Amino acid sequence: MDIHIEPTPRLPMYPQQKTLKASDILIEQICQAYTPDDARRDSIYYWPQPLPTPEAHILPDPLVLFQGEPKASGKARQTLIPLTIQEILHRAPHESQKPSMQIPLGLIDKPESQQQETLVVDLHGSRGALTGGPLLLLGALNSGKGTALQTLLLWLTARYRPSQLICAVIDPNHDLELFRGLPQLAHTGKSLWTDGATDDEVIQLSNYCLELIAQRRKRYNSQRWNDDTFHQLWNTNEGLPIFLLIVSQYQRFTERPMASQALKKLIFSCAEARALGAYTVITAAEVGMRHLSADLLNKISTRISLFINEQQRAEFFGRIYPMDPIPGRGLLVTQDRQAHHIQLALPVMGANETERYEQLKYALKQIHWSQQR
Repeated sequence: MDIHIEPTPRLPMYPQQKTLKASDILIEQICQAYTPDDARRDSIYYWPQPLPTPEAHILPDPLVLFQGEPKASGKARQTLIPLTIQEILHRAPHESQKPSMQIPLGLIDKPESQQQETLVVDLHGSRGALTGGPLLLLGALNSGKGTALQTLLLWLTARYRPSQLICAVIDPNHDLELFRGLPQLAHTGKSLWTDGATDDEVIQLSNYCLELIAQRRKRYNSQRWNDDTFHQLWNTNEGLPIFLLIVSQYQRFTERPMASQALKKLIFSCAEARALGAYTVITAAEVGMRHLSADLLNKISTRISLFINEQQRAEFFGRIYPMDPIPGRGLLVTQDRQAHHIQLALPVMGANETERYEQLKYALKQIHWSQQR
């Protein structure tokens, strides 16, 4: 299923009622006298309406991945995909599936065109400078890293059946534990989810995944691989599933030499096997050579930074970009070294964490039930 993007999506904003300052009145009069259309004709470009700030009254779930059920629709909210998860599940078996790793994650500001467009991260790397894997999500505690992983994995497990997707997850914070029961997170009866509490657990899962990649190489040892080969094999019913590795909170393993060595070997192997349909997503709460070595960062094509302190921002970007401490707000840095302001989406609707937890649990039950039929 191709991703259909609505033009210029906006997040709903509900500003506080307050007395206008003289400067506000002056700005309003200038805008009336010199409209954005006039500015465009003079080659002057303005930023679009800003993403919500703490001073604005907004919904607790203003931006979500899928549309909700009709009964759940109350106040207006922005959805990335104009379909419910039930509609996605109903359509998937009847569509000509492609092994696309284009994943809708949120909104991205495009000031040159005065738009906020859907942020689509392509881990295969077929959509130009804004694409490519592996993907690194960096951010402090409660900045939205775990939620972003939930959005990413909900999209993929709704789209791909267990025969089409194998996902290995190392999840110290248990952000993805609800997904643990899905068959996409298992292979030949072996669970591919672990919290990495011991070095043995990390090493065993890493070795198992390395063997899966080695088997893939051996099976097609005479194949000449390029960016189109995996798609071609998929279309010939070779039964070659997508392989996704998710390593959450990578910094938790850097002080454990055996686990760190096993993870780096696996991450490097996946990065080198991208043409074979192997992809990697990593999250971390710390930057710096002690936690993210230069050889590892050199493998990362796309970086998303959520809120981190100024010192870490300067170290990560080479300069200090302004950033609001709002969950899901951040910067996308791509292979061309450009930084783009983004807002990540929630996987499901809900007024608070507890409600969203229950909604996500329900969505995953629907996925499991639908794909077992």
